[in-house]
Amino acid sequence: MFPSGNKRATGQRARGLVSAILTKLGSGTGWSIANASFGTTSAVSSYYQSCLRSGRWQEIESTLMAIRREECILST
Repeated sequence: MFPSGNKRATGQRARGLVSAILTKLGSGTGWSIANASFGTTSAVSSYYQSCLRSGRWQEIESTLMAIRREECILST
């Protein structure tokens, strides 16, 4: 599901990047704050752009929405 390449983020790093992106998008803060929360100047925003270009971000969003729907169904 995550972009491939020599600098591909995997496992916990990928999860951390996705979490930082979701926090940024949900809060409306700037990329500088999201990147700083991850301890870099551009890792989060670069990862997001890579996911957008490759079409992976849409897959991530779709997967998260499906999980959310399932949680809502189970909680009723």
